[in-house]
This record gives sequence, structure tokens and C-alpha cells, in this order.
Amino acid sequence: MPSVSNYSPEIDSSPELNDEDSTYYQSLIGILRWIVEMGRMGIVIEVSMLSSYVVMPREGHFNQVLHIFAYLKSHHNARLMLDPSYPDVKEEDFDKNGDWSSYYGDEIYLPPNNAQEPKAKEFILQAFVDASHAACKLTRRSRTGFVVFF
Repeated sequence: MPSVSNYSPEIDSSPELNDEDSTYYQSLIGILRWIVEMGRMGIVIEVSMLSSYVVMPREGHFNQVLHIFAYLKSHHNARLMLDPSYPDVKEEDFDKNGDWSSYYGDEIYLPPNNAQEPKAKEFILQAFVDASHAACKLTRRSRTGFVVFF
């Protein structure tokens, strides 16, 4: 697990870091954000939460960042496996001439007269979303994350 169980950075009351350690914390968060961009999605929630405290980090936040690096060191071969195959979507399941007025009302879309024919091949866009509803113990705010594959 990338972070200590039941750790809530929003209620951390440990001492604030001095200027030097705060700068170091900010650079470590930058490194972790880069690691997430490179594909280590398993730490994205923890990095996102701890990124909220780069202005005034506390010792507890710093310890969590070090815990994430320890996790990465012990799980250095972790991979995110993606299935490159196309999903099995049957076009006949979609009513092409159906009544869409319940969704769009009386709106009518007409393409412009000078619209060009598409020149590219079709593509598939997939999106995955996850949320922690009211997870912040202070404000009861939610945190939402998403991944889009194009």
C-alpha cells in the first residue's frame, strides 16, 4: 500500500516543516507527479492528496512522501497492464433512428454546408472515473480521479 493505512493528511497536526525541508518536500512531490505521468497509476491518489500541501507541508506529510518512495522501491517491477484490443460493441444495439428527444429535446444538429469528409480512421476513446465521496474529514469534500485512453 503506497501510504500508511487510515492516514488523513487534512487532519495532520504534526509540526510544519522549515523552509529547507519544505523546498525538499516540494521537489519530492514534483518527482512523484512525474512518476505518475510515466505510468505508475497505483500512487496517483496519494500523490494527489499530498500535492495539496506543498505550500505548508507538515512532518507527517513528509513522512508519507518517504513512505511512497519506499513503496516504489519495494514494488519496482509493478506494471499497469492495458488491453490493446477493441471492445466488442455491437452497433445494432444502438437505435440509430430512434427518438432521442427525451435526451436532447427539440434540438436539431445540421453539419455546416462546407464540412469536409473525415480523413482519419476511427478511434476509440475510453474513460474510467473513480471518486471518494466526502472523504475529506474536515470539509467533507470529495476527490475525483479519471484516466482517459485515446
